[in-house]
Amino acid sequence: MRKFSFQTFFLTLSIVVSLLLSYILIFDNNALLSRFSSNQETAQVNIQIDSNNKVSDYYQLANVKLAEIIYPTNVIISEGDNAYLLNDYSGLRSLASSLSQKRISLVEKIVVPPEEKYIELISQERVEFEFSTALPFELVDNFIKNESEETEFEFNRIIFPKNEKNTAYLLNTFEQVYMKAKLPEGNTTDDYFKIARVSKGKWIVAERYNLSNGNHVYLPLKTMTVPSQLYTLNLVPETNVIDSLFGNVRSWRSVSTNEDSSSGTIMYYNSNMELQINPFAQMLGINYKNTNQFEAKTYRQRIEQSYSQMRQFEYWKNGIRIGTQTNGTTIVYQRYLDGYPTFSSSTVNHYASSRVYFRGGNLTTSITRSALPMVYLEAHVADQSREYELMSVDELTYELNMVGYSVSDFTNVVIGYEWQDNMSEFQKVNFVPKWFFEINNVYYSIDQIRDGELEALGNISDSRHYFTRR
Repeated sequence: MRKFSFQTFFLTLSIVVSLLLSYILIFDNNALLSRFSSNQETAQVNIQIDSNNKVSDYYQLANVKLAEIIYPTNVIISEGDNAYLLNDYSGLRSLASSLSQKRISLVEKIVVPPEEKYIELISQERVEFEFSTALPFELVDNFIKNESEETEFEFNRIIFPKNEKNTAYLLNTFEQVYMKAKLPEGNTTDDYFKIARVSKGKWIVAERYNLSNGNHVYLPLKTMTVPSQLYTLNLVPETNVIDSLFGNVRSWRSVSTNEDSSSGTIMYYNSNMELQINPFAQMLGINYKNTNQFEAKTYRQRIEQSYSQMRQFEYWKNGIRIGTQTNGTTIVYQRYLDGYPTFSSSTVNHYASSRVYFRGGNLTTSITRSALPMVYLEAHVADQSREYELMSVDELTYELNMVGYSVSDFTNVVIGYEWQDNMSEFQKVNFVPKWFFEINNVYYSIDQIRDGELEALGNISDSRHYFTRR
């Protein structure tokens, strides 16, 4: 009988170990690795992400169109000696729909008018579309056809004068320049007045005030009543975001702390990108690692590139506009509700907007980071709304003057909805209408200003000036 040699034993053991490791590698690597790392503060697992069709069918992206991002946010009507705010979102949409069906055509060059001409232009009887910020006219082709020789021009208002029946003006009130446009054959500016008068019962008398950035704003002479809004909330599943970024390929997962901790962050990453999810705050961040390319980018190209990025992860279906905080390195997509922008209070995360960050300045091809909320609205609880009376301009300027400020200290003044912080673990949210003021690319409610938050942050210089009218 042959003796069982040491070499035979070693060979047999090697085969058994090899088969065991092969089984683990193919069938059960997650389970084994998780056992080894269960007692560690930082866990790292190589996981396979598989899409879940049922989940994907239930959670649908908003699929917001670029034309909905580049959209008017306000309408002003001037008749006789008064200017009015069209306090009717359905009326705004009717006017915008008419413009999209009867596009105007740019026909002349950029004009820098003398001050008297500029004042006359913005003071005449007219219907006026206001946008949230200055926008490249090339992106607004749903409203405008370009038949001029200009290739670059940014505007934030479109004016339809009562006395120039076939003419419109694209106006940049930050630079106080304009371009002239013509209406299509068979249409006149009277068409816009007729549509606006359908909502005349909701017009609010307003007065123009100068802002610190050269722009101006119309504020109501009387108090306005705006209802609060209560909605149930829903959360974007983590798997939906992972599938969008990584598909069915392997990605590394790591947990910065215990997953039950309120400060825990879960990360998924590969060689090109890193996804950070904070399940406690319901916010996500995407960092892109290959950001070493440089090439001149126009403002239009940055908006197009950031828009393509944002719409992959946006589930908000209640309206989105380019935010007024937009600048060279950051594009902000503000969430809207019933025609009003939403803002987060100082105690709430940035659920009111999505942000896309570029490498720096205008010389970049690279998006370095995106920050987006995973919270969106589901059902409107209409019977929980209540009416809020918002201050008139005299009351508003009095409150500002009492704490040493004026309208002209700010770059924008708007009515918006504030996210309240009592969300019952993301089950519901209450929106309360308030006046908001923008400075240094941040919006503050009138309550925050009265409470001295600007003073604490040092956001306004010590030189004060009283409000002006023009």
